[in-house]
Amino acid sequence: MAQATEACSPPRANSLDLTPPPPPSPPLSPPASPLSNPLVNSSSDHKDACSRDPFIVHNGHKFNLSAVPSRVMFYRNMYWEDFQGETLESLRSGFLKRTPTLLLEVEDDKYIFDFTRMLQVHVASKSFRSIAWIDERGKPFFPVKFFDHDFSQEKMEEDHGRAAEKENKKMEEDDDDKSDKRNEKMEVCDVSGSKTQSLGPKPKFPSTKLLASDDKMYKFASNLFLKHMTKVDPQAVVTNVHEFKVMGEFGRVRKDVLERQIEITEAKRGKANVVYAWYAAPTFHVAGILALGFDLPDHKNSGIQLPSLGAGIFLADVESPQYSALQYPVHQDPEKHVVLCRVVLGNVEKVHIESNQTSPSREEFDTGSDDPKNPNWYVVWGHDMNRRITPICVVSCKTTGIVPVEWKIFFCEIAILPKLISEIKKRIPIFNVPALNYIYEMFKCKMVSGDVFIRQFRSIVGDRVIWETAKAIMRS
Repeated sequence: MAQATEACSPPRANSLDLTPPPPPSPPLSPPASPLSNPLVNSSSDHKDACSRDPFIVHNGHKFNLSAVPSRVMFYRNMYWEDFQGETLESLRSGFLKRTPTLLLEVEDDKYIFDFTRMLQVHVASKSFRSIAWIDERGKPFFPVKFFDHDFSQEKMEEDHGRAAEKENKKMEEDDDDKSDKRNEKMEVCDVSGSKTQSLGPKPKFPSTKLLASDDKMYKFASNLFLKHMTKVDPQAVVTNVHEFKVMGEFGRVRKDVLERQIEITEAKRGKANVVYAWYAAPTFHVAGILALGFDLPDHKNSGIQLPSLGAGIFLADVESPQYSALQYPVHQDPEKHVVLCRVVLGNVEKVHIESNQTSPSREEFDTGSDDPKNPNWYVVWGHDMNRRITPICVVSCKTTGIVPVEWKIFFCEIAILPKLISEIKKRIPIFNVPALNYIYEMFKCKMVSGDVFIRQFRSIVGDRVIWETAKAIMRS
């Protein structure tokens, strides 16, 4: 699967030359003509080009210092994830041959893996993201700067965009045809000879059906919402209900993915633990959820106040709809929209909402809650949110019961952070110090938010080192 250029073998001695052939090049020497990187302009003076290439300047020495990797990782959505299977073996094989650049085909797309620049480059689009590795001696090698890109998401969004556009165009054409036929049939003459016309309003959200008040789903969702919301706001009313409809290939895939996740969770945990939950969001976010699935909220100005809230989808328990707006401020909207969801929880652990947790704390857990035995809310972490959550319907309502949560800043965390960083630098490999310095300076200059800083901080250092160092500081 891998195609890579390697150093040429030394020429054979001719029959009259009794001098033995020169010894082979040392194993750490890079090849003379590495595979060209599409991100870097070619130059006749290779040495001069390398001296100007910031990727090589900062990361190039790590390739020569490293043994063969036991793990190779890529940086996607603020997380370091592992390459698996055949891709990992091809990367290990290329590293063993000291080939600095490899051309690999992964899932029908071609990528250049550049160990000296610590980049994975998508050949067609020239998009790139950072790679890192841990060698067989246990030494980690991370780039100085992290570059984040989701190739699969980019491709999926393009496919979904084309599919959604095609589906919407088809739906509009079908709606026009049906509307014309309905208009013809629904023109009924009364006794006086005048004509009356009865046409229902169009749905407000994509991939939905606007339900009549006597519809079974309308009654179910409305009663379920008001039963618990009126305990907080007796004046709450439901204005309408939109039922989510599975439409097109993308809709069928979403449904199949959830059913498959139920089977996987049952096999792994013994039970899937499927529940109903509420999720409130502004109108355009609700439309995005129905059209393309859940996406993590972007809290750019959250500082360190919302570390966990940017790492997953927070949903209210079915009996606590007042907690449905944990991630979006909808309390000022005159009409609020709350999505009733079906959620595959699996094993649930206790999570403090103001903590720094951004993923399950241990392998045996899948999701989190404020109180697993008596929950007000759940969190489904970002890496599998669209495998574990599917919308059922949207309940539109007028209520003052859905209110924002007052968040507290842990000033002790701010106070010890400089000392924590200073102490951690003494405990981690020297290769990781530049990356830590870089993200810390970005955070201090307010160029990255607190949740982004925490994710990268944990990726570089590791939770164990952070907690051990913090405990040592607190004891001193």
